[in-house]
Amino acid sequence: MNFPPRSFRALHSLPARLLAFVILAGAASAAAALDSTRYAPLRTGYQWSYKNASTSTGFSNTSTVGNQVRLATGVLAFAVENVTDDPDGYPSTSYQTSDQYGGRSHQVGTGDTAITWSPPNTYLPPNPVVGNTYTYNSTVNGISSSITTSISSNIQIAGFETIANYNGTQSWSALKVIYTTTGTSVIQIPGSTPLTTTSTSVSTNWYVDGIGVVRYAYPNASGVVETWKLTSTNVVPFVVAVTATITATSASVATKITFKPAEVGKTGAVYVTAVVPSGSLVPASAGMNAVGASSAATAATAYVLIQLTPTGWQLVVNGQLFPYSSGLLGDLLAAQTILSNADATALKGAQFCLGYGASAEEMAAAGRMQYVATIPDPNATTSTPASCLIGLPLALAQGWNLIGNSAGAALDVAAAFGDTTKVASVWKWLPATGKWAFYTPSLAGQALTDYASGKGYEVLSAAYAGEGVWVNAKSAFGSSLSPGAPVTAVSFQSMGTGWNLIAVGEGPSPSLFNKALSTTALATGEIPLNLATLWAWNAATSAWYFYAPSLEKSGTLASYITSKSYLDFGTKLLDPSMGFWVNKQ
Repeated sequence: MNFPPRSFRALHSLPARLLAFVILAGAASAAAALDSTRYAPLRTGYQWSYKNASTSTGFSNTSTVGNQVRLATGVLAFAVENVTDDPDGYPSTSYQTSDQYGGRSHQVGTGDTAITWSPPNTYLPPNPVVGNTYTYNSTVNGISSSITTSISSNIQIAGFETIANYNGTQSWSALKVIYTTTGTSVIQIPGSTPLTTTSTSVSTNWYVDGIGVVRYAYPNASGVVETWKLTSTNVVPFVVAVTATITATSASVATKITFKPAEVGKTGAVYVTAVVPSGSLVPASAGMNAVGASSAATAATAYVLIQLTPTGWQLVVNGQLFPYSSGLLGDLLAAQTILSNADATALKGAQFCLGYGASAEEMAAAGRMQYVATIPDPNATTSTPASCLIGLPLALAQGWNLIGNSAGAALDVAAAFGDTTKVASVWKWLPATGKWAFYTPSLAGQALTDYASGKGYEVLSAAYAGEGVWVNAKSAFGSSLSPGAPVTAVSFQSMGTGWNLIAVGEGPSPSLFNKALSTTALATGEIPLNLATLWAWNAATSAWYFYAPSLEKSGTLASYITSKSYLDFGTKLLDPSMGFWVNKQ
């Protein structure tokens, strides 16, 4: 098992008709430099449905994100199933990822009929900048042994437009992305000169903050451009109407929630959060707990996470939320005024979020919070460094903490642990290379890169879905996970052998986690040997919890734990904020 080093312990490139079914993505920032992972909410169970708005027949298309699958390349990708009644469409299953490398398509289909890309096809560049164009080249494999196909794609990040859904009942400020794709195929004909064909197509996607693709347009088989518009999606956790008037100098935002019939009349609360430039809606001060800032000295130019309370805006401290309004869910709680003629010049790059639940914890666990407005900053050179969406709380003790990101969204390490007064270092194990990834808020940029490289580490920027990290805290403090669907235990069925530092969102016992790794049905009472050992850290006592299925099976687990002075899990579960080691055999 591994602790951090002791020294620190003091598709779019598919043919156009297939393109729209491979590209599904989400959350846009209003800043000029965007975080591509917020554009691609690939979570098991997410679904988008569209209708063809260019024909009277109104053909439909639905794309659904399935479980993660380990591909032959070793990549863990989401299976995205597309179903359509359009005779010109392509029902298919594609395999996609959204991470620090951007949104990418790796494969369509499986087995002998699989089509793959080398390198994987980028459909959304990492950290794209509005106004820029990005070029990617791939070779397409699997079409035919006699056909060699290469694709070159230019991705233009065009800017924002106001567009509506299929029924015209909701409109958004959407990011327009234009794809120009050129495919070249060389057909080998026995006894003849190879035949080369080249074709170019142009298609467009529109992405909305927190939702994904709400509209796409591409040429059909006849070359006529058809436009498909969103009819429904479950990515957005609830229905809310947003009325926003945002200019260069003023901003007004009002919302009205439509509660589900089963929720009306239940006791609950509405929460409003925002990430804003320091000193805008709340006064700047030395102790402002700046988001993404490396020290309190930088707080004046950083962003801060704040919340709207009955007495006005105030900072979110240690992840603690207070309701803006509470009572019985219904008409009295449905309408909220978030901004009223606020000074927009001081709010450039700000994001505003709205959510509700029986409590803040229940809201976070259910993922019942969403973006409702952003204030554009056309001159920004980086994306807003954090999100106003609230995830499950993290409570860290002084010293070493083994925490886990069990949510289906990346946790920005610098944003969560960038306070030099609270954090000494953060570490993540990289099983593929047998190295540590390292971050410290006391170093930044090239200085951090140089230090990590000199020690043989990688630079740690994010903890992705299902990953655990060590945090060496100078003092006790609170933080929170990024919001997202919980990572399931079954998603680790293809976990590699050896040591893995992971997290799971379902809260199973170690025994149930071991059983969930089985790929075949188990007999009643059967204890499989899917892993060798499992370990979790108790920060309060600096001791290890221990589990081994082989010892559980032999009935000697409790005695072994006692003999080694380990901690028995007993009724303790692998809770969503816990990171834990698994030695996979």
